[in-house]
Amino acid sequence: MRGIAIFLVVIYHYFVIAFAPASPAAYAFAGLRLSWSGVELFFVLSGFLIGGILIDTREQCNYFEVFYLRRVCRIAPLCFLWLLLFCVLTFSQNLLMSYQNDFGPGWMVATWLLAVEVQFYCTLPFIIRYLEPQKLPWFPLSLVLAAPLLRIAFSFSFSNGAFASYVLMPCRADALLLGTLCAWFLRQKGALEFLTTYSKALYATFLLLLMGTVTFTIKYHLMTSYGWSSLGYTWLALLYASLLLITVTTGYGMIKAVAMSPLLRRLGAIAYGVFLMHLGILCLLHKLIMRDGPIIFNTQDLMVTIFALALTLVLANLSWKFFETPIVAWGHKIEHQRAKAIMFRFMNPIRPAWRSHG
Repeated sequence: MRGIAIFLVVIYHYFVIAFAPASPAAYAFAGLRLSWSGVELFFVLSGFLIGGILIDTREQCNYFEVFYLRRVCRIAPLCFLWLLLFCVLTFSQNLLMSYQNDFGPGWMVATWLLAVEVQFYCTLPFIIRYLEPQKLPWFPLSLVLAAPLLRIAFSFSFSNGAFASYVLMPCRADALLLGTLCAWFLRQKGALEFLTTYSKALYATFLLLLMGTVTFTIKYHLMTSYGWSSLGYTWLALLYASLLLITVTTGYGMIKAVAMSPLLRRLGAIAYGVFLMHLGILCLLHKLIMRDGPIIFNTQDLMVTIFALALTLVLANLSWKFFETPIVAWGHKIEHQRAKAIMFRFMNPIRPAWRSHG
């Protein structure tokens, strides 16, 4: 699933918006203009994986210590190394982006999503730790419902409200928390059996949401248009949440076969490095070689773009093998410790084999 998300994002940045306007290639890739929504899938996955980890460990006495140490080991080293090559920046750049109504230099564009993720990490652990189990699904659900209302309010209140709605964490909380709700639901007694029994209904829901997404895509071309920023992001999040549930609960079908692809699984493993590096490398190589921005006008431009993609994949693989993996492994040496007095207990939590430890 993570491989699908990063594949969509790279396709969008490298090809869908890169070809010269009105060119035959631009029309050929027009059908993939929804590929920007790979970031929405990232949010749903993040809510699902991080929420699941927190739910499973909420009773441990070193709950916060282990969670934040492991998150720092996973996100901070590569991000700060990348940013040091450009300038010193903190995880608040999305606030500046929303104010300036712009993503900033290509080297920095991908960091807006990291800012949203880190701000989410600073919020969700407290919700899961201190909210009583019977109240857990209802509070996140209320925030899911509030997110599109907040985006609508932003759109009518500020000239750059649509862009702010795209990059600010509270406005994207619906995708993140829908993933968390999926994680919570799958840990309830009988949840897997329920989804397996009604798998046809789950597929039908996915197809209905997919048809609605196609309608949104035809009617609203820009990701920051009112249709997307009002209800569209939530609709997309529901689409990817249903896709996630299909993937983790069914053992057959085309969706499962695609999700089990070795190539996508490898791409998913290096997705963080690819996401962080791909735009910076693309912009840098086009400036150095073609003396222009990453727009594809001719064969030479296309070759530079393909070279940038290959270089990104190579560097992301090297980073994962020699830089990220040792740091993540060090972070996982810190084990959870069970508290002597347990205040809350989830009823028969399911610990599926597919649960990631982040």
